[in-house]
Amino acid sequence: MRSGNRFEWGFTITELLVAMIASALLALTVGAMLVVGTQSWRRNHAAVELQRDAAVAGDMLRRAVRVSTKNGITLSVGGSRLDIFTPGGTNAFYASGSDLVYDPNTGTTGDEITVVNARLAAFSATVTNTGVSVLMQLSSGDENTEVNTFLRWRN
Repeated sequence: MRSGNRFEWGFTITELLVAMIASALLALTVGAMLVVGTQSWRRNHAAVELQRDAAVAGDMLRRAVRVSTKNGITLSVGGSRLDIFTPGGTNAFYASGSDLVYDPNTGTTGDEITVVNARLAAFSATVTNTGVSVLMQLSSGDENTEVNTFLRWRN
């Protein structure tokens, strides 16, 4: 702009408003992307944790059943509790509220291990002539995982 003999530089109010609106839209878009990205990460993280807990619990169950059947030991089930009888004592997997607990020796107190912490929705086991059927449901927020496995006796 020119006013008289000198130059005046600057932006008009319209140009400033357009720049502010464009900046606000950009900030809102970036903010929305951050919120959606964080929510997606949390959901995926919860799903991975559920799958990890299910894998660890399943592995511990498999090992306990294989060790027990290797030595010709029988299993008994009472409700949501799986007892594994061995010559050295009794091991147990059981639901305690929303926790899955492993007790390596039911005759000794204080040695329990929480395998799944605050995510267990259901746990049940059924003993058959050929093995053990185990159903475990884990839940965390909107994420759910179900493990339904059959563990065969070795011999």
